[in-house]
Amino acid sequence: MTPFPINPHLIQDLEHYAASSIEDDLLLTKVRAQYPKASLAEIRRAALYITTDPFPANAAVAARMSRFVRSLGQ
Repeated sequence: MTPFPINPHLIQDLEHYAASSIEDDLLLTKVRAQYPKASLAEIRRAALYITTDPFPANAAVAARMSRFVRSLGQ
């Protein structure tokens, strides 16, 4: 068990949105609309989970999530 459980549906939706060509701001807006109770920290953890997957299904999505995580830190 992880110290901070991550909603698997949030991870799936982030991967789906990351595969599209929408801007980071719109991606965050869509995720927040779909998961209104998710904190920014939880969204960031889900994005980091995708980024650190040792066997990513899609390397471009992992790279996009890496950029997204950096944009959340600003």
